[in-house]
Amino acid sequence: MKLKEMERERKASEMNRSRIVSAQEWEAARQQLLVKEKELTRARDALAAERRRMPWLAVKKNYKFEGPKGKISLLDLFDGRRQLIVYRAFLEPGVKGWAPSMPASAAPWSPTRSPRRPSEHTRHHSRVRLARVAEGYRAR
Repeated sequence: MKLKEMERERKASEMNRSRIVSAQEWEAARQQLLVKEKELTRARDALAAERRRMPWLAVKKNYKFEGPKGKISLLDLFDGRRQLIVYRAFLEPGVKGWAPSMPASAAPWSPTRSPRRPSEHTRHHSRVRLARVAEGYRAR
């Protein structure tokens, strides 16, 4: 390595290092950061509350899905519960199987391989995984 490159790397390394301070200075810095973190938490909570108060939109289209029990409607996907959690896999028509990179929250769940999560009944929600296939969408 050339001398100039080594010097540049050393300076960059020094620039990225945090200062070493006393316990009192560290605590003061932590308290300042904590104030900012609490502001961010309150702002995120306010945004989430605003999102929950959003008006609803009626679904007028008669969507049909093909699942293990044949063709079913959007309402059928709710399975009598108040909420529906949808995991949509972006599979193109002709792709076989579910990607191993599915989110951890969706991948281990399968209505044919494992029992429904107990929380689904107590929290009044159903889960479904959807993927686009040649004919439209398929529920799983």
